[in-house]
Amino acid sequence: MPIYESPLYHDGVLYLTSNISGNTTVVAIQAENGSELWRTEVQGDTYFGAAIAEEQLVVGSYSGRAIYALSLEDGSENWHVQTGSQEGFAATPAVKDGTIYAFSTNFSANGTLYAIEANSGTVLWEADGMGDTQAAGPVVAGSVVIASSATVGGVRGFDTDTGEMIWENREVGTTVNNGAMDGSGTFYLSDNTNTLTAIDSANGESLGQWGIGAASSSTPAILDGNLFMTTHDALLSFLSPGMLTGVIADESGEALQGTVRVVGTDQVVTADEQGEFLLEVLPGEHEVRVGAYGYEQVIETLEFRSGHIHEQEYSLAPVGDGRFIGTVTNERTGEPISGVEFSLQDTEIKWTTNESGRFELDNIAAGTYTVTAKAGGYEDFQSELTIVEGQRKRVDWQMAPFDIAVLNDYESSITDLITQQGYRVEEREWDGFVDDIERYEVVYLNGAYVQAAGNRVMRKYEI
Repeated sequence: MPIYESPLYHDGVLYLTSNISGNTTVVAIQAENGSELWRTEVQGDTYFGAAIAEEQLVVGSYSGRAIYALSLEDGSENWHVQTGSQEGFAATPAVKDGTIYAFSTNFSANGTLYAIEANSGTVLWEADGMGDTQAAGPVVAGSVVIASSATVGGVRGFDTDTGEMIWENREVGTTVNNGAMDGSGTFYLSDNTNTLTAIDSANGESLGQWGIGAASSSTPAILDGNLFMTTHDALLSFLSPGMLTGVIADESGEALQGTVRVVGTDQVVTADEQGEFLLEVLPGEHEVRVGAYGYEQVIETLEFRSGHIHEQEYSLAPVGDGRFIGTVTNERTGEPISGVEFSLQDTEIKWTTNESGRFELDNIAAGTYTVTAKAGGYEDFQSELTIVEGQRKRVDWQMAPFDIAVLNDYESSITDLITQQGYRVEEREWDGFVDDIERYEVVYLNGAYVQAAGNRVMRKYEI
């Protein structure tokens, strides 16, 4: 049989449902070995694929003017719904919470949106005036069903329970395929005016529009804050972050050049002389720390949505000081480590350990900080530290020593090879190495390489 669309995969089974001439043969195939489980026939042709609803295969037929629910077990018909008009079902249905949402069309000017109870086939409501929807199936976002059309410009949102239109966006042209929804409720749709539009699915407002250079008839794909789409000419990629913008000031309103950081990451911005900042973050829930040294910190969890902007004004009160002392020892031997270089993230505070591996700092502004440390022969260290006003904090930290040092390693080849065997390996140069040599179990001298840029000649000098 002719196959017009991609097969549908569910629970280890592939379902083939497409035939654009004559009646449709529906086949269930075991994905693991290709064996046929069952086949059945529905009246009329099908175009853009089926959906799964309440352990049923939902198949729309265009020329049959009906939508069918078939048992996944044996392909037998549970129910079907006729349109009662010259319209048939072409686009793939959408399913949510036991309800099927499907477009019927006459491939000309008329179209209807149906809501059908999946278990019984009862039509819950229908909304006409959709135009020719072609391959553009409905998209469900929360309590909204989103509809676009190849003949009626604009995008509309309908209440999932009643079918009442609750918003309409006329900034979008006609379309021939679905849009895509990200996890934050932003709906992306390309149209026949060579434009990509981001829409708030809750109220239909446009969040942004971008020219794409050519028409697109495909559904965008969204992955980790990136949107991918094809036009008739190219494959395009868009970064779609959420944003936090605002002002940092003290209690009197004076601007502070504070920092805004996504906790646990390297994503940080520093406010300008007016205290203004803009932080772009990939979609998702993130903990954000806002602060300026000597002032209270604001730590809050924000939900970042693609294309959405959080606007915040932070007024920070001054804080008192605390102090902290500590020791740093070798994780393997327990011996103290001298000369460890520490820094307090997002401040200019730095210090080192003494010969006994100890340190002590006074007059540190209260707050929560990320401490980083480096020492030759040891893996970089990082820890969270909270300083409380008027109190002394004691810490005892350990640093993990590298097992092996590799010198003069061309393109890190030996370092990578030994690391893959599970050893802690550090690539070093001769400069400063002699002072740290006793911290390693093994020192590997790899030799030296010279490469002439002009003729690409490489020579190796053995040590």
